[in-house]
Amino acid sequence: MKGKGEAISAPEHLTPAHDLSAFDSSVPELDEWLRRRARANEETGASRTYVVCARGRVLGHGTTRCFLFQPITPIPEPPAEFSPYTPPEFDTPDPYLRSAPGDVLP
Repeated sequence: MKGKGEAISAPEHLTPAHDLSAFDSSVPELDEWLRRRARANEETGASRTYVVCARGRVLGHGTTRCFLFQPITPIPEPPAEFSPYTPPEFDTPDPYLRSAPGDVLP
């Protein structure tokens, strides 16, 4: 991709070869996270950071993370005396078409 006369790279994984010292997104917290945490998270697999560069400088970055939550306690099995739910069987599928108990139908 070309922009203002310089080639911009396709997104690639952040590596130690990328120079982050001059990166400024105008959001200090994001800049600080990119410099301090992004590489460590990339190494441990906690997140994946992708950067786009031009002339060896990082122009932008994006990060993806994936979390898997385990239940705090497993869901217990129902007691043995509980039988599985069996839906009632009716002669007609619509309850409004069934006759009520005590109805006299011709």
